[in-house]
Amino acid sequence: MSHSSDFFEQIASTYLDTQPEKTLFKAAVKKMRASLDPLHDERHIEAMLTLFHELDKQKKLKLKKAEKKIAVLAIAWHDVWISQRNTPWFMKIWFNQAIEGIASARLFRKNAKLVQLAEDQIEASAYAIRKHSNYQWFELNTAAAQILHDLDWLEFYSVKRVKKSVEILRKRGLHLFLEWSWFHLVFGNLYMKLRTHNEHLFYHYWAKDQFSKIQKEYFDYVHKLQKEAKKNSYFRLFLKHI
Repeated sequence: MSHSSDFFEQIASTYLDTQPEKTLFKAAVKKMRASLDPLHDERHIEAMLTLFHELDKQKKLKLKKAEKKIAVLAIAWHDVWISQRNTPWFMKIWFNQAIEGIASARLFRKNAKLVQLAEDQIEASAYAIRKHSNYQWFELNTAAAQILHDLDWLEFYSVKRVKKSVEILRKRGLHLFLEWSWFHLVFGNLYMKLRTHNEHLFYHYWAKDQFSKIQKEYFDYVHKLQKEAKKNSYFRLFLKHI
């Protein structure tokens, strides 16, 4: 499905009822369309919302209507903060990954209060957004947070997303491409090891099943990028940033 206004309007009309909800959702889409980060733009949230919608139609989500609203708003807003940053330095990528959940949750709360979204919705969506950051060592407590986590990690391991990002980064500059490709390989492997196996990486059976189908393609492709990076004369300079 193309990343078009029609798609996002369909999602809004399907899951959101009130004007504050729809206004807040549209604001997030607008911000993601202006993203400085090719990994975190409207294509990213569209892919997540597409899978969310498909799973919902297949009756696999097991969510109440109110929980679906919370999840949709959380998906739309979870990467707004990091989308506004063009990170050229390897170590700052790790810093951003640590604080992005808190920062995006604050942005969401600020905008949600401006449109007078219900307080319980604000807190529920903000929790999911805050807890989506990569460094989480405790179980997530809500259905929306768990779904956002699983959808986001499936997107992390999406080769389609990786290839599009590589294409953009190559055009922006060699150092960005090299730093990003190494970050993806190192972080992807590290997180896998920390969570041991894919049964601990995801909360839902549908996510575990999807991951088992895509993980080999992902790691094969990123290892290919790593080999390409090693061959380049810029590589030694890049290592000084690690």
